[in-house]
Amino acid sequence: MSPSTTNQLLKTMVASSHLVFDARSKAYLPSPRLALFSRWLRELYGDGGNLETLVRDVQSQTGMTVTICVQNDLFMQLLDVSAVAGSGTERGMQIGIFGSATGSALLTMLDDAEIARLAQRARIDPADFADLMCRIIQIRSDGYADGSIDGQANWSIAVPLTGLHVPAVLGLSGSREEVIPRIDELHQLMRAAVERWIDASQHSSEQDREGDRPST
Repeated sequence: MSPSTTNQLLKTMVASSHLVFDARSKAYLPSPRLALFSRWLRELYGDGGNLETLVRDVQSQTGMTVTICVQNDLFMQLLDVSAVAGSGTERGMQIGIFGSATGSALLTMLDDAEIARLAQRARIDPADFADLMCRIIQIRSDGYADGSIDGQANWSIAVPLTGLHVPAVLGLSGSREEVIPRIDELHQLMRAAVERWIDASQHSSEQDREGDRPST
């Protein structure tokens, strides 16, 4: 982004009262209006948008690379990651929604018509689409998707994060030797972490509602 564009964006946010300008330090500071975004993020992602809590929980129990991904058109984009050294996994990376475990897990949260629309845009062969839908049905039944990464060197597990306004996926990856023999155990571990995170989010939301009630 060019400096002139950045400057114009900052001025616009000041004009809309989302930022305030400190003339003495020449710094832009967030205004109280941004507090409204915190509530909005909590409604979208739970727990104040603090998906990092979930990522760190799973990573601390497994020692493997853990990610949160969301759909970005025909791709899955990493929102948050706790990566093992040397994994090459970074926040902001994108992988195809078709052919990946995280993408397959995301597709299970969409209706069949939307999956068909995306497959058409991605130019998926009709014969391959029939196989894809069979896999989606199986993943919905199992509760998770899994598959290789970069050929056969690494393996990943992906669990849909239901209950959010923005569909997201919790992913875990490691070497084939680490993951495949423990798939059922790792899946249950991820599920338990998600349940703890949801419980914490709901408790936080209840506290917010209590705080919003007028005192008598």
